[in-house]
Amino acid sequence: MENKKQNIKINIVNFIKELSQGKAVPENIDLVESGLLDSFSFVELIIFLEKQFNIKVNPYEVRVEDLRSVGSLVSFVMRKTGDS
Repeated sequence: MENKKQNIKINIVNFIKELSQGKAVPENIDLVESGLLDSFSFVELIIFLEKQFNIKVNPYEVRVEDLRSVGSLVSFVMRKTGDS
């Protein structure tokens, strides 16, 4: 499971790097407050998560905390794929 978690993290970090034009993406930095992602980027991120990890992200079940950092995104994807 650790290997899967690491793969999820790598995929998320690489995607956020693309969205933020190559900026460094520390695991626990707040993606909003740091300016790495804006509201449009979050929409792209949600679409990416759904396609990349074959999950459905229901807007009514997502908490802001789930999307704040790479670490919280990894945990969110792990829960959605049943690997938490």
